[in-house]
Amino acid sequence: AVTWHTNMPKCEISTKIIPAASAWSLIIVCTGLYYVFVSKYLTEDYSYAFPIVQGVITIFMMLNLCLSTFMDPG
Repeated sequence: AVTWHTNMPKCEISTKIIPAASAWSLIIVCTGLYYVFVSKYLTEDYSYAFPIVQGVITIFMMLNLCLSTFMDPG
């Protein structure tokens, strides 16, 4: 039996952290900008359901991102 995985080089810490930090920061910044600038107008013009539904979707999305970032793919 060939153990090919033992000869593979390990990932550097920067190749692990930079993509995850970029994804998290982009999502947090874009979501924050949405709530600051867009959500208040939707609430005033239509209903309070918009920020509530968006909040539930955001929490679900952040939980899924957290699971995909920190769990082993195997």
